[in-house]
Amino acid sequence: SSIEQGERPVVHVHEDKRHSYQDGDYVKFTEVEGMTELNDAGAIKISDTKAYSFRLELDTSGFGAYARQGIVEDTK
Repeated sequence: SSIEQGERPVVHVHEDKRHSYQDGDYVKFTEVEGMTELNDAGAIKISDTKAYSFRLELDTSGFGAYARQGIVEDTK
């Protein structure tokens, strides 16, 4: 539902889309609007996982502002 801009941004998922990711997992994004740089970023390590949020180990300070939607998937 939102992605912050920053050195270690927080990603918030919709309240009805609880995720099962754990610290150290890698995710990839597709179909993100606004912050389209995430769509080409490949596998991104995550940390500080909570039921409806997690942090990206990726600096998005220079990325466009998140507008809406997007799909996040676990990568192996």
